[in-house]
Amino acid sequence: MPTQTLTTADKDAGYVLMQGTTASDRIFDDTDSVQEYVVYLEHTYSTATEDKTITETVKYQKTNGEEIAPSETKSVTVTHSGIKDNVTGQVNWTEDDKGGADTWTLKDGDSATIPGVTSPTIDHYVADKTTINPVTVDVAKITTDANGQITVPLSGDPNASTVTFTNDGGNQTQELTQVVTYTELGTFSVQYVDQDNGN
Repeated sequence: MPTQTLTTADKDAGYVLMQGTTASDRIFDDTDSVQEYVVYLEHTYSTATEDKTITETVKYQKTNGEEIAPSETKSVTVTHSGIKDNVTGQVNWTEDDKGGADTWTLKDGDSATIPGVTSPTIDHYVADKTTINPVTVDVAKITTDANGQITVPLSGDPNASTVTFTNDGGNQTQELTQVVTYTELGTFSVQYVDQDNGN
């Protein structure tokens, strides 16, 4: 019988020789009958990680939309892990590599809160918002539904109580935008008059 070798390509495709098959699968006898030798290959698995970033951009504009000061951008990134089938490429995001439930954590020591900012003071203009409140991501309450939609609860941002993502590798960033509008102060003149003689 020719020798059959499990090749590097098989290994690269995510297969490994399965251990513990039955004795009848591994024994040849001395009869003339056709013998079958069954080799079992099983899928291998690895850990996959996925990051999602919530970014807040504060824009400072005149009433006509023209930028009056540089924008400020800050973000929070959360991450989770899943189990990837190395043969099919499918990832099970509902459990982690230790067999536990899908759990989100902050990425690389990020704070859960995007700090608030104070609007810059610009001569001859008045801002409609003097401060922008902090935005906090409630990491412990991030959920994934049956369709793979990820819901991230937020607090502090008046424009959004949640942001949503998908697990399809598409939208990795969701942006919150705050606009501070600066109105130009009108020019005026002051005349001082003597109240006794009107001059």
